[in-house]
Amino acid sequence: MPGQGILLTFRSTHDALSAEAALREARIPAETIPKPRVVKADCGLALLVASQHRARVEALLQEGRVPVSGIYDYARGIRSPGSG
Repeated sequence: MPGQGILLTFRSTHDALSAEAALREARIPAETIPKPRVVKADCGLALLVASQHRARVEALLQEGRVPVSGIYDYARGIRSPGSG
């Protein structure tokens, strides 16, 4: 996924896969990637989503009660922690 995006991290693989399924159902493109080493999270998976979808993703996952352990701005590496 070229350009800027947001990186979503999770406490478990189950949470990551639940988020991936919810985003797919909502037709929000997401890429499942290995969690970068510089990010602290229990799960080794992360989702990469285009920045323009941030508000929609946050609302969707909150509505679906899918826990997210972190949301980070992402562009060729982790830039800064986001709210979440």
